[in-house]
Amino acid sequence: MPELPLLATIDDLQRRVGQIDPDSVDRAESLLAYASSLVRADANRRWETDPPEELVEVVVGMVERARDNPAGLTQDTVGPFSVSYGPEAAQRVYLTKGDRAIIRSAAGGGAFTVPQRTGPAGWHGGRSSW
Repeated sequence: MPELPLLATIDDLQRRVGQIDPDSVDRAESLLAYASSLVRADANRRWETDPPEELVEVVVGMVERARDNPAGLTQDTVGPFSVSYGPEAAQRVYLTKGDRAIIRSAAGGGAFTVPQRTGPAGWHGGRSSW
């Protein structure tokens, strides 16, 4: 099976974070590829061509978070100030709840989806059928 294209490119990333050092391009492309894979897996869609623009932004945001937190810190304290990034930050490249909502919407599931329950014929989910 051929390799799928990145959902966001180096140019997309540079528009957000500025110029990327030529020595870091391979690493950035690797992170873009991994982030693209996570988005596709979460959506259960391939998006082989022309991904929705919101997905480009999600992938770029994931890579930007990894760049801003290369050690995967979950908490940092300097003097009396402390910041917590949440347990997902340890993974470096991760999807936030907001990212997942955007992905669901782009995949056609809407921002909020409600699983449908099914049962045997005549089953009314515990409600009376009057």
